[in-house]
Amino acid sequence: MQDPPRPHRLRVGLYALIDGVLVRRESRDLDIAEARTRVELPDADLVLLNDGDLSYVKARLDERSTDAAERSLSTLDDSLARGLIWSALWNATRDGLLPAARYLAIVRAHAAAEASVGLLTAVLANAAFAVRHYVAGDARDAEARAWLQATWSGLHAAGAATGSSWHGRGRSPTSRPSTTRTRPTSEGSSTAASPRPWVSPWTPTCAGSC
Repeated sequence: MQDPPRPHRLRVGLYALIDGVLVRRESRDLDIAEARTRVELPDADLVLLNDGDLSYVKARLDERSTDAAERSLSTLDDSLARGLIWSALWNATRDGLLPAARYLAIVRAHAAAEASVGLLTAVLANAAFAVRHYVAGDARDAEARAWLQATWSGLHAAGAATGSSWHGRGRSPTSRPSTTRTRPTSEGSSTAASPRPWVSPWTPTCAGSC
C-alpha cells in the first residue's frame, strides 16, 4: 500500500527452486500509481518485488518466499537480488514481522557463502545488532553463543576476500571489551588512563534506511 500514492516502475521477479537452487524463471515490469494495485502473477517459489532495484520501495516477502530464502538464499547467483532479499528479511525483523531467531538462523545458514563483501559486512552487523536488541532476554545467551560459534567458523573458513568482514565479529555481542588503557609516565612506568567512552562494534550498517 502506498500512502500517499505516487508512481513507481517495478519489476517483479519470479523464482523457482530447481534441485535446491533458486533460479529466476520470469520477471514482469509494472507501472503503478494507485494506493493499491492488484496484480495476477503465476505460481512461484519466491516472488521478489522490486527485482532489479528499479524504484525506492520497502518490499516484503510472503511466507512462501521467506521459506524459499531460508532454504536456498545463498544459491542465488545474482548479488543484487540477494541484497534485496537480505534487505527484505532485515526490514521484516526490525518491524517485528520476522522473529529475530529465525533471521539469525538464516544468517548462520547463508552468510558464510555470501561472496559480496559489502552484503556480508551489512548482514553480519545486522545479525549482531539483532542479538543485542531484538532477541528476548531469556533466549539471548543461547543466541549469542550460536552467533559466536558461527562467526568463528566463518572467520576460519573465509578466504582473503571475505575474511576481513568476519574479523572482529568473533566476540560475544553481549559482552563489552575492556575500556581501560595505560600510558607511560616520564619515569618509564605505566599508569592507568581514564577509560575511553565505549563505542559498540555492533552498530548496524544497513543498505538503505536503518
